[in-house]
Amino acid sequence: MYTIEALTRDVVNRQAADRGIAELAENEYPGRLDAVGINASGTQLHIVGATMGRRPSSQDRTYESEEDGIRTVPLDPEADVDPLTLYRALAQYENWHIATNGDQTDTIVEALGEAFDDSYWGPLDTFKVALLGRNHEPDPSRTARISAMVGVDSSRLRDCPTGLSIIRFHPHDPDNKEASFHRFYVGTLRGLLLEGTGLYVHTYEQNDDPLEPFEGGPRIVAMGETPQATAELFAETLDRTGGFLVSAFARAVDLRTGEVSEPVILNKYGQKANFPIPS
Repeated sequence: MYTIEALTRDVVNRQAADRGIAELAENEYPGRLDAVGINASGTQLHIVGATMGRRPSSQDRTYESEEDGIRTVPLDPEADVDPLTLYRALAQYENWHIATNGDQTDTIVEALGEAFDDSYWGPLDTFKVALLGRNHEPDPSRTARISAMVGVDSSRLRDCPTGLSIIRFHPHDPDNKEASFHRFYVGTLRGLLLEGTGLYVHTYEQNDDPLEPFEGGPRIVAMGETPQATAELFAETLDRTGGFLVSAFARAVDLRTGEVSEPVILNKYGQKANFPIPS
């Protein structure tokens, strides 16, 4: 297990965050992405997700808001859609916010509901144990499962205990389609990040054939001031080179009151398309 604190504070600065945005903009196909961070004024936690698609079948979906989060849904209910592309992308369990690229969202939420450890760090232990029972996705690309979970405790609003997870095919046993390699990063966001910065993971290293999974640990990235600004920042960045963006979202939690905002959703396709943003 790695700790976020192991990513030394001196590299967590705005220059590194700007480089992170530039790297994403140059990456033609990062795949699906999850990120958590602090807004520029230090008053909000932002939870971010995005999905991309190279083929029409991968683009035939959209983000849709539901009671406690966001779900991917097909644009055409009659179409034959890969079930791996339909999942809860954002969920909330009590004061914990979970963003993933697959049905492991349900695995995490169910585990939190069954857990007995209600200590400060207990839910992050539950997060790790729940995901140890999951493998990378069973598709031809062996897509990595990425997950982010962050808590906003009413008594410690500014700490933001955070877990990030990457489950990819095992690098030392690449021919074994069932073997997975798990990496977890846990820590407090406020103890590491400067205002206006965040951490992200995504599924693919770049637009290769075959696709290779994301390498290494969470990378530093810039965040906007409002959830609208953050959603637009990620959507425009991810769509810049390849034009493969499908949808992006951002949700904010007020670090002074704990109030949770309605998520901002940007969809590129379908009747609810609202991206690109008119200039």
